[in-house]
Amino acid sequence: MPKATQTVEAGEGYPPRPNRARAVVQVGLLVMGWLIVAALGLVALLRLVAWDSLQPLIVLDALTQVVYLPAWVVAVGALIMRRWWLALAAGVRGAGATRCGSRAGMDPPWPGGAGVRREH
Repeated sequence: MPKATQTVEAGEGYPPRPNRARAVVQVGLLVMGWLIVAALGLVALLRLVAWDSLQPLIVLDALTQVVYLPAWVVAVGALIMRRWWLALAAGVRGAGATRCGSRAGMDPPWPGGAGVRREH
């Protein structure tokens, strides 16, 4: 392999170096994705074990549909980066916790919905 000074003199330029900044960003995003999935898993576990025993859990229970939105962002990002296990974990966390975690679909109906009585 020719030395870098020989390739510059020949007009070829320096040999390509691995882009470490890109690798660091990818690893950082991967770690953040797993941390988000783990935190949402902990929230789901606490909702099963200590449903409304603490005030923060009551707030998380009330905001279920919003709390699990980061799981969908992680799932899309993992699919783009081709991290299949992370995408699967985030998708299961988002779908399972959003639907099954909300008291097995027993949320109160929307105003004017089928389960609301109307007085005439």
